[in-house]
Amino acid sequence: MAMERLESIPLLRLSLPLAALIAAGCAALLSLGVSRRVARWAARPLTELSEALSRIQPGGPLPAPLHAPARYGEVNAVRTALVDLLTRLHEALDQSRRFAANAAHELRTPLTTLRVELELQAETPQPQDTALALERMLRTVTSLGVLVERLMVLADGTQGELALSEPVSLSDLVEDVVRALPEGEQRRIDVDAGTRGIIPGDGHLLRQLVDNAVENALKFSNGGRVRVSLQQSGDATLLDVRDEGPGIAPEDSMRVFEPFYRTPSARAGKQGHGIGLSLVALVARAHRAHAEFLPSPRGAHLRLSFPRATGPG
Repeated sequence: MAMERLESIPLLRLSLPLAALIAAGCAALLSLGVSRRVARWAARPLTELSEALSRIQPGGPLPAPLHAPARYGEVNAVRTALVDLLTRLHEALDQSRRFAANAAHELRTPLTTLRVELELQAETPQPQDTALALERMLRTVTSLGVLVERLMVLADGTQGELALSEPVSLSDLVEDVVRALPEGEQRRIDVDAGTRGIIPGDGHLLRQLVDNAVENALKFSNGGRVRVSLQQSGDATLLDVRDEGPGIAPEDSMRVFEPFYRTPSARAGKQGHGIGLSLVALVARAHRAHAEFLPSPRGAHLRLSFPRATGPG
């Protein structure tokens, strides 16, 4: 019996470190699991704050969770500062939109009156110099009128989503826009409507969107062709406008949708206000659509992706 105990001593010496190692590993795993749960619990207020910030819609109110106090004083201080900053930004944007809308409304009537007077004068016989001066003045006044209309669209509160109940055919809008162009510009446009593109929306705003997208392509295609296509792809209706101009640099592909931003090449070679594409993006966002410039081997490729409406299209 004593011999058996003596013989088991080396085995015990080997098993004890192994048992200690297994126990240490189990303790480490248990500690890791507990610490991860504690870390998630401790970081939950920051996660909730991040989720609330991600739910903010352009032009919309602040989500209710942002107004609820956080469970930790430090996180609550950050939340309070963010709410204060976002509230001041919202008020500043509202003030800017009201100013733009008021200015546009004040300019609209006198510009319309002036344009009518110039059109009447242009219809009567005039000396050549006078006729040319009237033509230049009429173009300038017409351009200012277009600018005013665009400012009114930008300032009319469409930063949020619209009540989209009117069925609108994008193919009909494209046809109307092309038909309204001068004959020379009509010949430069190729239209491929693979679908009628029926979507719920605001017909006036969508007409502005198509008009500005086509006008921008014509302006920068340097006399080349402009291709407008309409197709269904999965759950989306795609409106593509391609031109044969210099294209848009990757670093400018998102900035061109900012109000009044113009690329260096646009400022150097073309007249404009930097509003057209920002209006396109604004109207698209109000229709739950997405505007982007896709990489293109030649020219610019503007894609507008609209959620597909239920029903025939």
